[in-house]
Amino acid sequence: REALDVLSSKGPSDVRELVLVQCALMLEMGGKASSYLVGRQMAEENIKNGKAFQKLKQLVRAQGGKEEADRIVDEPSRYSKSSQTLDVLATQAGWVHSIGAREIGAVNVMLGGGRADMSTRIDVKAGILLHRKVSQPVQVGEVLATVFSDFDETVMAAAGTRILEAFTIRAEAVEAPQLIGHILVNGTTMAWSQYLDIQHR
Repeated sequence: REALDVLSSKGPSDVRELVLVQCALMLEMGGKASSYLVGRQMAEENIKNGKAFQKLKQLVRAQGGKEEADRIVDEPSRYSKSSQTLDVLATQAGWVHSIGAREIGAVNVMLGGGRADMSTRIDVKAGILLHRKVSQPVQVGEVLATVFSDFDETVMAAAGTRILEAFTIRAEAVEAPQLIGHILVNGTTMAWSQYLDIQHR
């Protein structure tokens, strides 16, 4: 859903920023843009004018999507829903210091939303929606995440426990981490801020 929102000039600001950065870098690497800044401008323009959204539809069709897939892209509310939903609630108040991304990913696989190996069949309705990010405050009983799956309540409860344990909540506030810390340039790691300085010269 976030992908559709970003391609519609909406969506979370951090996800939108990551999409624009990756698009700009890919356009530069592919020779379609003379620089990162030019690539970013191209990405922004194609989201704004709707071409990026239409390109998604083309990709869906190219991978076997039918007319119903087009309708779902236009109206995400038509998408099939999982039979089970579980809200994971905070058991303590404070600030989110960290979220174990590897563990969240492993739970998603357990729910059917990812592959353990190439033979695993993916349930496209399964997944985890995170409602809190690192640095955000939380109160007891507030929803940290929502779990979607067709598995039974036992599996859902186990998933909820693992997700709750993946959140580290402490009494003291913490600053939000950098969205992008470093970038790999010609096999060498460079601080993202340094890369941007070079691009703006």
